[in-house]
Amino acid sequence: MYANNQCCVRHGGQQSDWFEVKSGVRQGCIISPLLFVIAIHWVMKRATNQQPRGIKWKAFNHLEDEDFADDIALLFHSQKDMQEKTSCVKTTARSVGLKISLSKSKVMKINTKSNCDILLGGKCHSF
Repeated sequence: MYANNQCCVRHGGQQSDWFEVKSGVRQGCIISPLLFVIAIHWVMKRATNQQPRGIKWKAFNHLEDEDFADDIALLFHSQKDMQEKTSCVKTTARSVGLKISLSKSKVMKINTKSNCDILLGGKCHSF
């Protein structure tokens, strides 16, 4: 996409040798958001292509996730289903170089007395 894209690093008044950048997009490039949307769409389709287990939406439809830009809400009735889907999304995202921000991830429980949390990266997440 960028022919002969080269960079160098400046640190402490010193400059490294120039090197070729062979992957990624430039920050601020107008194609960056489009590429991200394509990647996250693929991740979510791949992670949710099993049997529908989300919340019942209409007679025969289930809703597993709501996405907006880089925010994703997973919707499930059971802690087990939520844990499985969260782990699947994390693994699938990692396969294309995307990382879930643990510090920005939260779990919201509605109409439940369950004390179960969701494990992500070995840490419990709850709200």
